[in-house]
Amino acid sequence: QDARCLCADALEQLGYQAESGAWRNAYLTAALELRNGTDNYPKANRIGVGSTAQGMDAQTMLDCMGIQMDAEKLADRSFTVNLKLQDGDDYLLKVHHGVLLYYKDTFDANADLTLSTQRMGILAIINGNLKVGNREIHFEFGRSIVGECGELITSVLYRKDTATGRRLVIVDASMTELIRPMLYGSYHDIENLTSTAEKHEKYAIVGTACESTDVFN
Repeated sequence: QDARCLCADALEQLGYQAESGAWRNAYLTAALELRNGTDNYPKANRIGVGSTAQGMDAQTMLDCMGIQMDAEKLADRSFTVNLKLQDGDDYLLKVHHGVLLYYKDTFDANADLTLSTQRMGILAIINGNLKVGNREIHFEFGRSIVGECGELITSVLYRKDTATGRRLVIVDASMTELIRPMLYGSYHDIENLTSTAEKHEKYAIVGTACESTDVFN
């Protein structure tokens, strides 16, 4: 934990000095997660299910897996996995005391498990299926689904009142997932999937890109 905090201090200073909003977000979010973990994040935000996650290459997905592993629960566990990707390279995964190491084009005949899957299957290993409200999200690997309409399911991170009186709800999506409102002010109906409260209050729904145009409504 001391090493994590030291790295967080360095990333925090880089974030304070970054002029780019995107880089500042990346540095400060990384510092926050190193210090506090991701247990307090909504489930959908912790694991990521959007097109960005699905567009990662295999090594980035494995890096993501290593970051999200629970090091405390795996502190006394050690095992190896042969990962054979049907649409990519093979990897040998070694988990030792909560740390994931992977080696490209390596095979261990004595591995504890040999797993064959497509690259997208790595996300399924990390995520499983998600259920948000009455919606259930499944990964169907190897296909692209294109339609005239769709839904963006996102989770609330926190609420904020600005000095000018604006009431904001910050969600774990941004204009990188839904760019149309930013481009030309398109309207999208926003529905609360999980709350059953009868009381309604008015908020502006905004994303995490730290840009004035990152607004959904």
